[in-house]
Amino acid sequence: MALLGDEDREILLERFREEMDAPVELLFFSRQEYHRSEIVEFPNEMPGEDQDLRPQACAISYKLYREIAELSPKLTLTFVDLDATEGFQKALEMGLDPLRLPAMAFQAESLTGKSRFFGIPTGYEFATLIENIIDLSRNLNHLKAETRAALAALNSAAEIKIFVTPTCGFCPSTVRMAHQMAMSSPNVTAEIIEANEFQDLTEQYNVSGVPKIIVNDRVEFEGAVPEKVFLDKVLAATN
Repeated sequence: MALLGDEDREILLERFREEMDAPVELLFFSRQEYHRSEIVEFPNEMPGEDQDLRPQACAISYKLYREIAELSPKLTLTFVDLDATEGFQKALEMGLDPLRLPAMAFQAESLTGKSRFFGIPTGYEFATLIENIIDLSRNLNHLKAETRAALAALNSAAEIKIFVTPTCGFCPSTVRMAHQMAMSSPNVTAEIIEANEFQDLTEQYNVSGVPKIIVNDRVEFEGAVPEKVFLDKVLAATN
């Protein structure tokens, strides 16, 4: 059974046809053993603490990304098998934790830094995913010129972690801002983490509300903030 409804498919087909220019690749990291069954459904409830969500989450995510990628010849989905030596090595080379799954990394000429999503892109984050794909394809960066200039001048790494949930209406603007920061500098890495699916990280970073933003594990703040405030936090974490 398809995860995308017919109406959503038609909307995306039209948007991709009219708005995508350059190709965009989605690198999906998972383990082949998680994808042996063709039966993929959203869970009715979150698993208990002792249950491993990764197999089901990876299967759902991959099916969803595959359905999206099928809607445009300019969108490519590449499965990176972490059970294979080559795939495992690729994850390490990209600085990805092979145990933090599901994981997806954007690849495009317009992306000078790194932008990744961890978890199942549902709810508000599904819409954000689509907007990020189109931005990369059209090389659209909505940040102010002075913000882009400040990010381009960075000479040290800025690793931005943003914890989100599918029902958080304040998260998309923050995620989009971080994604466009990664488009502005090779030194910026934006990692979007679905808080409900990664309880260990949620506890490690004391996430009590979303969006929760951590830069270089040094500077942290909560909520949707103006662009200038976000930039100042990034600059403070890199000085």
